[in-house]
Amino acid sequence: AVEGATLTADPALSEAALSARRLRHLSQIGLALSAERDIRRLLAMILTASRELTGADGGTLYIVERDKQGDKKLFFRAAQNDSIIVDQSMTFAVGASSLAGYAALTGEVLRFDDVYHLPSDAPFQFNQRFDQEHGYRTKSVLVVPLRDHNGDTIGVLQLINRKRHREAILRDTATVEREVIGFDSERAELAMTLASQAAVALNNNLLLREIEELFESFVVASSSAIEDRDPSTSGHSQRVTQLTLGLASAINDTPEGPYNNVHFSPAQMRELRYAALLHDFGKIGVREAILTKNLKIEAAQFEGILSRIAVLRAQRQAHLAQQKVALFCDESLSRSERNARLKALEETARQQQLAFEQDTHWLEILNAPPVAPLPSQDWDDALAAMGRLRALEFCDAVGHFHPVLTAEEEAALSVRRGTLTPSEFAQIQDHAQMS
Repeated sequence: AVEGATLTADPALSEAALSARRLRHLSQIGLALSAERDIRRLLAMILTASRELTGADGGTLYIVERDKQGDKKLFFRAAQNDSIIVDQSMTFAVGASSLAGYAALTGEVLRFDDVYHLPSDAPFQFNQRFDQEHGYRTKSVLVVPLRDHNGDTIGVLQLINRKRHREAILRDTATVEREVIGFDSERAELAMTLASQAAVALNNNLLLREIEELFESFVVASSSAIEDRDPSTSGHSQRVTQLTLGLASAINDTPEGPYNNVHFSPAQMRELRYAALLHDFGKIGVREAILTKNLKIEAAQFEGILSRIAVLRAQRQAHLAQQKVALFCDESLSRSERNARLKALEETARQQQLAFEQDTHWLEILNAPPVAPLPSQDWDDALAAMGRLRALEFCDAVGHFHPVLTAEEEAALSVRRGTLTPSEFAQIQDHAQMS
């Protein structure tokens, strides 16, 4: 609540002293309103201060917002009353049918000593349903629009039943007739001054809320985009967020122990949530091929290795055929000698081919490792097979020889755990620093 006593006319105070007191109180109210960031507390402060300044029994604050169809409406956002409990939700069109709607539409200040007896030519009406439902009697009314720096109405302040004595409770019609008086021009000016301060504070608060909502959308969209780039960790950011906020809430609820003096405010909880959702934001700077890498060598590049192996296999078969032709052309060999040599040659080629195929199979296992690391013996056998393939060369179409396996490919396939090379793993680690 705004600090400061209720401003009532004290006979001992001169008019100048009373005016100075009101100005100081208005200044205090303005400072308090500008410092408040919570929209609910801000609305309550506006109502409390306006009722203190005008001596009103009750007050209602409406905010201009757009409904689902995009039409401007006055939404009931806060109410206070000394005599009854107000718990109601109302919505008015911004138009001439109601007091608040008319003030929002025209920007005019409305002041009536008894709203049950409005001028016959008034375009608006006072709805008595609220009084009937609550057993209340609304008499004097002051309606002040809240306008921003562009002159647009962003809310409406409606004050009811100015009282002679602040402590009076309006329980019946007789008390209303005795205690309620009209809002004079001085009270109207005070309310208008407060309304201008309140409009600035409310507009700033609404703008801040829009910025926060925009940032909220950015955080959620960024978190979703990060997880879309790395399906293997889908849901990770949400789980981290739930765990982080759960731990912070548990600390807030801890009455004893090393964390009993630690408490996270709502603003700090919001910061924790944003930090948890964006803790992997640095992944934006990591290439998607690294984030989603499930093979040590990507499929297209590994297909190139298999193509080289296929070329070498065909060249070996061609070489075997040439050797066979040479044996048949050697007239110095007897038939039995030729057959024996052919048989030995084919057996040697068969053994080499079996070993060659086995080494190729080990290469495929190395490229797509199982979840659990290979046993030590299998790992050693796989590395030995890769070493043998690394030593082989094939001949291209122009007669140049090339290794079946390059040094870079051998290094990638030699990774013991996972699929990332040391340089790629360093990029993944750097995402934390970039975050």
